[in-house]
Amino acid sequence: MFACLERCNLQNNQLPIPMQPLSTLIRFRFIWLNLLFAAYLWLLQPIVLQRLATVSRTQQPDWLLGGLLLGVQFGELVALLLKRPAGTFFARQNPAVSQPNSWRDNAKVAGLVLVPILHIGTAAMLTLITFQAWGWMGSGAPAPGAWLVQPMFFLILIKEGFFVVLLISTGVTGSQHEQALNPHPTGLGARLNRWLAPPVGATLSLKEAIMDLTGDLLLLAFSTLTYTGAWEFITYESPLRHQGIERLWEYLGISLMFMMVYFTTRSVYLMQVFSIQQNRVARIGDWVSFSLVWAAALWGLH
Repeated sequence: MFACLERCNLQNNQLPIPMQPLSTLIRFRFIWLNLLFAAYLWLLQPIVLQRLATVSRTQQPDWLLGGLLLGVQFGELVALLLKRPAGTFFARQNPAVSQPNSWRDNAKVAGLVLVPILHIGTAAMLTLITFQAWGWMGSGAPAPGAWLVQPMFFLILIKEGFFVVLLISTGVTGSQHEQALNPHPTGLGARLNRWLAPPVGATLSLKEAIMDLTGDLLLLAFSTLTYTGAWEFITYESPLRHQGIERLWEYLGISLMFMMVYFTTRSVYLMQVFSIQQNRVARIGDWVSFSLVWAAALWGLH
């Protein structure tokens, strides 16, 4: 992805002044997004956990927290739409080259199968926590508005259907399968195609770059709050029970759960990794910054 910025007339000396800092942010997006995620785990997650614990202990509704947990789910959908033009540009200008049945193709197929399943489970858990925060579920008499539980669950399922469509379109963008999936749409299909497979220009416009970075921030908000609600709230009381070698096995199990939640909430980037060629420096920076997030998540369990 980052190498494409240098190959597609996006060099700093060819960019308008506003695009120069934006191109740097896009080139190193995974690094600063992971650093912001780690900062959230250290600084803001204890506050969110405390509010979740207060709701569970007192049974008093927290409308702000519930609204944030529900809103970030739809914010993720908006983010995917905002990122489509830039994502399509990168994938078509600098596609990842792989042989049929290679590890990249197999990993992409596995991701397209597993991620929607995990994402639906995560969305259901996050929605349940939202209803609990509003007092719509749990012991006691039904709270006002509790009748909306079933309609809102149905709305979440519809949202998940749109998510799967956007995820698949991200996974096939730039590949030989893309044109076969939607060769010549008309009517409503043509309008939908402008979002799923938008036209690509010779360069990335300032508007498209701003939309892409705005989508990154919305996805960051979704990732952080979903991670806290769906995973950390479960382990609010530390699951570490043993010492010595047995502690290593506990860390292994916790790490597997962390990666499932982390990569599920950032699945659009996972699909882009399989669709867009990256240079070596970018990959190293991505993994180093991811290691910091991983370490911050494990440290927070003590």
